Amino acid sequence: MAHSGGLRTRLKVAILLPTHWSHVMGGAEYQCKVLCDQLVADGRFDVHWLSRRFAPGYRGQGYSAVQAGKVRQRLAKGYFLDRPLIERALDRIQPDVIYQRSGSGYTGIAAQWARRHGRRMIWHVASDKDLAAPARWLDVLRSPLRGWDRRWLDRGILDATHVVVQSKEQLAALQRHHGRSDALLIRNFHPGVVETAQKADPAEVLWIANFKRIKQPDRFVQLARACADLPARFVMMGEPAASEPAWMDPLLADIRATPNLSYLGRLAQEDVNRRLAGARVLVNTSTVEGFSNTFIQAWQRGVPVLSLNADPDGLLSTDDGLGLCVRGDEAALQQTLRAWLSDPARLDRMAGRARAHAHAHHSMVNVTRLIELIVDGRTSEPVVPDMTRIVA
Repeated sequence: MAHSGGLRTRLKVAILLPTHWSHVMGGAEYQCKVLCDQLVADGRFDVHWLSRRFAPGYRGQGYSAVQAGKVRQRLAKGYFLDRPLIERALDRIQPDVIYQRSGSGYTGIAAQWARRHGRRMIWHVASDKDLAAPARWLDVLRSPLRGWDRRWLDRGILDATHVVVQSKEQLAALQRHHGRSDALLIRNFHPGVVETAQKADPAEVLWIANFKRIKQPDRFVQLARACADLPARFVMMGEPAASEPAWMDPLLADIRATPNLSYLGRLAQEDVNRRLAGARVLVNTSTVEGFSNTFIQAWQRGVPVLSLNADPDGLLSTDDGLGLCVRGDEAALQQTLRAWLSDPARLDRMAGRARAHAHAHHSMVNVTRLIELIVDGRTSEPVVPDMTRIVA
């Protein structure tokens, strides 16, 4: 804890990531919001949130919101270009700890500043692609902005004083590609369920993500069309890709032309959770994920996950468990969904296991462990509830 003149003072914490949740609420932004709220409520911390993008006119509630980057259109992916603004902000704040989530040039900037000033910097992995093999010079030549940003990330992975991962697979990738074996595994955390809802009739099948090519929303549209004969409603929600109208506009036209499919746009987290509480299945079509927040939100509410590609730590490897990953097989995606919706008792069994798993592994105990790490660089061992006491 920081000291001044022998008196105990609040620890200065800088949360750094490209986008604030007020602009777009993605998975990393939501996890940082939950952490920030807990730090502010704790009272021991002086919290500063640094991002390139905020909603216009946003003011932090109990913390300072600092514009620490420029919103660039043509140079949007060159996060390393924000180095002068970020360093000036950090020089002014003088944080004791920097918490940086998701991989970008910001990772290297934060780690370098922390090393130079003798402070701690915690890097928290947000996606499996953050831990890809380091960039080669050929990658820089082919795509200078992305290549240089990746090199800043690679340096930051090595220089961060602490690394936090979301899964055992990420632990292995960090060791394999970057030679670090000292990372801490702290799984994503979510507040407890407050909604009460009956499962919708006909059954609702949800897709939840901000619209990006990596999320492959068109695969869900195809799934809805292929299942037009089922007594089910297909629902999509998430931030539209306003910066890619040539891709987004035809996709929206396809959605409108699919009678059993609706798109609700961007929703508040509370509304997403209410919709999940009444759903039967969550479908994920991303090419790659970290540990998707939507998986946890679904499991908390008794909703199994049907995934096209993502299978964190093999949790979706066994059908009739928490869900199923079909390993890129779109025919199997449709077949599995049809089988599940035709067997409500099976879905009920999966719902019970999903709730128990979320309670055991993704509670707010995890954010407590993360705060312990912020306070003194150490954290307690994970606490796993006695599963025999959890009613499935």
